[in-house]
Amino acid sequence: INAEYMGEDIRMSLTMLIKLADFSFCVRPNSLHKEWARRSQMEFYNQGDTETRLNLPVSPFMDRRKGADTFAKGHASFMSYVAGPLFELAAQLFPSLKSSVDQLVQNHSLWTHRYGIA
Repeated sequence: INAEYMGEDIRMSLTMLIKLADFSFCVRPNSLHKEWARRSQMEFYNQGDTETRLNLPVSPFMDRRKGADTFAKGHASFMSYVAGPLFELAAQLFPSLKSSVDQLVQNHSLWTHRYGIA
């Protein structure tokens, strides 16, 4: 194996680990997950408020006027299409993360059932 290839592989792995840490609220026990999702929602809404104030188009899922169900749909999609696949891949490399994937599935289920998201 050449050193340049290994360097890229290491960089990719470290990047993945940083993303896993960033998305870790998705795999926390439900009470912590809900609190961090609420904080994320407030951050998104604050950005939407700023965009409105600057007469810019409001980014998707960041408009508090559209209600909590819009944020819930966006959050469930994020868990389905971004965080979920990343944690599933990481669990293949690090089998001890399987319980994290299970928790993510449980948290995702709570959002989909609560808001009737398919």
